[in-house]
Amino acid sequence: PRPGAQTGASEEERERKSINQSLLTLGRVITALRDGSGRVPYRDSKLTRLLQDSLGGRCKTVIIATISPALGAVEETISTLTYAEQASGIQNRPMPSSLLRTLRMATTGEVKGDGSGTAQGTNDFAELEMKVVYLSQEVEEAQAALARQYREAQEQAERAQSAEERLAAAGGELR
Repeated sequence: PRPGAQTGASEEERERKSINQSLLTLGRVITALRDGSGRVPYRDSKLTRLLQDSLGGRCKTVIIATISPALGAVEETISTLTYAEQASGIQNRPMPSSLLRTLRMATTGEVKGDGSGTAQGTNDFAELEMKVVYLSQEVEEAQAALARQYREAQEQAERAQSAEERLAAAGGELR
């Protein structure tokens, strides 16, 4: 064996362990965010620190799950789909970056008043803008819940209708 062959193998093993640790931590972060846990372990790996704003932040997150149809990759495919399914349960609250800038300026006191009350007006405007965004999100969530309940009620009605038809058919056969 070459002198550096052992070192290369151990480096690959170390890298593999690091990747597995990062993915394990990512799974814990996803679970904590989905469940609304108080502590989210972002700092436990470099990967989750990098993804912190994307996972639980104020932005829209898209997850692309790349899977293989190969029979030998079934375990990886299941793992990938599990991550994606868990991550789909995370509720982000996206906010326009202009609103974020306005809110930062308002909260850090960067808005300078010229005696005409513009600083207070900007603070009031930022607060109202934030309330509008929050209430819009609440309305969207309520509409989604209502649509889901409506679909469930329709499905139940269809199942009841089907059961009644089967019962009527079974009753006709008994006569």
